[in-house]
Amino acid sequence: MTVKKAMVKKGAGTGTKGKVKSPKCRTCGKRIRVPKGWSGGPAVRRHYWREHRSVMQPEKGAGR
Repeated sequence: MTVKKAMVKKGAGTGTKGKVKSPKCRTCGKRIRVPKGWSGGPAVRRHYWREHRSVMQPEKGAGR
């Protein structure tokens, strides 16, 4: 089973500095907090390892 990345939407408008939305988990629907200095990808991976370990680490013998 593959993990899909959460989508990040950027602010609209070319002259305005819109706030970048935080990624949203597709499994539980929670917003994923991105710590200062981090990008979205590592923050999403950290969330999945903490909250959805079975998605990141499937049962032994499954698939292969």
